[in-house]
Amino acid sequence: MQYASPPGRSADDRPLVDLTFTPFHNRSTRTGAGLIANRTGQCFGHCTGRIRDDKGREIAVDRLLGWAEDVHMRW
Repeated sequence: MQYASPPGRSADDRPLVDLTFTPFHNRSTRTGAGLIANRTGQCFGHCTGRIRDDKGREIAVDRLLGWAEDVHMRW
């Protein structure tokens, strides 16, 4: 897959999404039982910053609840 501009940026190189994520809780689990394995990392927090729509209007974001996760499972 090719992008006309990098993901999260517009063709004029101004960011479409400019958010700072501030975590307040990190959850990690790991299970290993032979052929079955699970590794999960979840981080919960708030996002603050700006999002620009396709017409160039900026939308302020203040402490929007969100999360990020990294999961690996083998069954």
